Amino acid sequence: MANVSLCMIVRDEAELLPRCLASVKDQVDELIVLDTGSRDRTPDIATEAGAKLLHTDWADDFSAARNQAIAAATGDWILVLDADEELIPEAWTELRSQLDQPEALAFTVLREETQAGQVPYSRLSRLFRNRPEIRFQRPYHELVDDSLLALQQQDPNWRITAWPTPVIRHYGYGRDRLQQRGTAERMRRSLETWLADHPEDAYLCSKLGGLLVQEGDLKAAQRWLKQGLKQGRPEPAVRYELLYHLALLERRQGDVDAAIDRYQAALQEPVDVIHKLGAWVNLSHLYRDRGQVGLAYDAARRAVAAAPSATVALTAWGLAARAIGNYPEAIAAYQQALQLDPNDPSLYQNLGAVLFQVGQLEASYEAFRQAIAGYEQQGSPEAQRLELRLQAMGIRL
Repeated sequence: MANVSLCMIVRDEAELLPRCLASVKDQVDELIVLDTGSRDRTPDIATEAGAKLLHTDWADDFSAARNQAIAAATGDWILVLDADEELIPEAWTELRSQLDQPEALAFTVLREETQAGQVPYSRLSRLFRNRPEIRFQRPYHELVDDSLLALQQQDPNWRITAWPTPVIRHYGYGRDRLQQRGTAERMRRSLETWLADHPEDAYLCSKLGGLLVQEGDLKAAQRWLKQGLKQGRPEPAVRYELLYHLALLERRQGDVDAAIDRYQAALQEPVDVIHKLGAWVNLSHLYRDRGQVGLAYDAARRAVAAAPSATVALTAWGLAARAIGNYPEAIAAYQQALQLDPNDPSLYQNLGAVLFQVGQLEASYEAFRQAIAGYEQQGSPEAQRLELRLQAMGIRL
């Protein structure tokens, strides 16, 4: 069996690194950890896990650090993880069995985004042969894709395979975490610096535009997203992302028609069906808000077909089914979602509303109790707001 070297770059990751390292125990043959200046126990944790520990000064360049780590690897294959990620063992076992294929150059893997809401999966080139020609490029949102394609052009027999099931789970894109670590501002500075010299880089235009939409700087976001679309015709995944973020932006600006058009254009791109989830979910909500409940229902069902285990898709289905009067389907949708995420109080609240509407009062009251308890546990003011709304309806739990 081919040997695999896990290569990581870390800094002050003592909180998250143990979970990541636990997920790869007995799953890889070599562990390379490059520390870029930790002040906590991160280096000790890596050493205790059996890692080959390297040190370097941080130069505000992720590609340089990643390339230094993979240059130290001795395995046949390189697997790249971050400290806020973990390997999904059962998926990895199946994937690893494919590494002995002589024509296999790399595998792009699905990453489950636990904090990303409507975009719960991304596809990344994180598993590739250990060859000196394969190196990361770009200081932020670094990729090996260009070097992989260059090798393929030299020898068309090389194969890059898109693995169909999630192999990595990512915990780090919650907005609170980005702000807590100062990541968003650092990302913005780095991306703006790069794009000042490489304005034709549609991929990083999409990344910067998406970040600026998230941060609320819509004017700057629009500039970069439209800049990305001007670059000939970007590859489908990049074009999809540019259109998707423009749709989010236009919805925030109140231009619902433009947002719908953008989502529909994005959905025409030949990307993984699972990546279309966010567009289908958002289309469903926009149609429902406009009273086009049939279109909302159709879009929600497409979202569920794209990602049957995504609670955002099941929630959209429940809302749309209720809107067209299909209450049994709405109840089923919320119950399925709760099986996947029993700690989401909004699911209990939505379920309670449908159960109340069909006259299942005791079940409805219990769902509302669960919702209030969940909101209280989160410290959310929604608990009190829900109680007040129920009291206004004459319901006292």
